[in-house]
Amino acid sequence: MKREAMLRKLCLSIFLIVIVVGYIFAQAASDNQFAANAVFAFVNVNVVPMDGERVVPNQTVVVRNGRIAAMGSAKRVSVPKGAVRIDGRGQYLMPGLVDMHVHLEYFDRNAQLLIFLAAGVTTVRNMDGRPNILLWRKRASDGSLLAPTIYTAGAILEGKPPMRDDNKVVETPEQAETIVAEQKKAGYDFIKVYHTLDRETYLAIVAAAKKNGLTVAGHVPRSVGLQGVLLAGQKSVEHLEGYIDEIEADDSPFKNQRSWLKRYFAVKVDDGKIRSIADASERARVWNVPTLVEKRLSALTADELQIRLKQPELKYLPPGTAEFWRESY
Repeated sequence: MKREAMLRKLCLSIFLIVIVVGYIFAQAASDNQFAANAVFAFVNVNVVPMDGERVVPNQTVVVRNGRIAAMGSAKRVSVPKGAVRIDGRGQYLMPGLVDMHVHLEYFDRNAQLLIFLAAGVTTVRNMDGRPNILLWRKRASDGSLLAPTIYTAGAILEGKPPMRDDNKVVETPEQAETIVAEQKKAGYDFIKVYHTLDRETYLAIVAAAKKNGLTVAGHVPRSVGLQGVLLAGQKSVEHLEGYIDEIEADDSPFKNQRSWLKRYFAVKVDDGKIRSIADASERARVWNVPTLVEKRLSALTADELQIRLKQPELKYLPPGTAEFWRESY
């Protein structure tokens, strides 16, 4: 209970500090000179450096032009003249967290972005882009919207039939080149692929992305397989897709089955295959975003889901999300 109370206080502290600084930046967004030279000093704050299980008490942290300029004992680090002074007594300061897999397209209003800041998440990586998300990204960057820094893919690229009507169906290499160029021109940060793409089109997407200076992230197309994705140069794999098939033992009862159940049951694996695919992933310099929390929630029993749906924080979810969860069972 003591640890939980401390965590709640920590989250509240982070939220309050983020709100204060965000408000100041928002107020100053129209004053370019102020924004360019802004200096903040968090005085007598408890710092959680995230390099181990420790808290460094009574620190003064000076932030200049968005970067930490000084940090040390409040007795030794002086507050620069003209700095915005923030009293950190009894509060906690830590590096902002990054959520590497979010879906902002489900948010129906930008105020919901505050949910991330309340949890100490100051940067998000959005995996399915929309024009309004590009606008939120711009406003978050210029300080006119209190929100995390946003990096976003364009609309998901997939084959037929699309899982959602607003995904982009790509069936030929020619279409791949056109759509990737369109997403680059629109200002998206990277390309998101789905598992339904055929091999030729997928490789064309990767080539077009490289031509346009973009990286490719997302699922593992079934026509390509994980080894093919690693060779192609895809920069991240979401949900550990493809890895279970690669490490599954030859005598596994689930062998050659494409079932989501394989992700949750104790699939028999081969230690040698694990070492092999780990080495291949390292050579390919691919990042994995396992989304383990999402996988755990997806495996809830019906009774566990009902308990989950009664939790008070769910009131902050985008409308329809809880109903979607109900209908999925």
